[in-house]
Amino acid sequence: MVPKALLALVLVFFPIAANLTAGLIQVNPDMLRLVRSYRATRWQTFIKLRLPHAVGYLIAGMKIAAPLALIGAVVGEFVGANRGIGFVILDSGARLATVEMLAGIVYVGLTGTALFLAVGLVERWLGPWLVAPR
Repeated sequence: MVPKALLALVLVFFPIAANLTAGLIQVNPDMLRLVRSYRATRWQTFIKLRLPHAVGYLIAGMKIAAPLALIGAVVGEFVGANRGIGFVILDSGARLATVEMLAGIVYVGLTGTALFLAVGLVERWLGPWLVAPR
């Protein structure tokens, strides 16, 4: 279980870290000058300006990372597992049980879609200003 979780963690870490870093850095310079003119400390600048600006980038990284975590777990099960959905897909493919294999693939696809939509709900909760009105 631990190697599969580590593989998923490695796949998830980099998109989130890269997007979060970009969001923290790419703050409008005029806003930074305004906050400095109010003599805000570094911590206040981080909490009031940089972090709210980075929420959208964090959510974008999470939208990329959620299906990647699932892919990492399934690939980990392909490599060395004797149970789990990855094992079922691989085993049913070897036994030429096409229906069972396709059912596993559809299950993984639906689970990935559910994870992506769950991140969308988190986006509505964390940053309602990020969601375009419908």
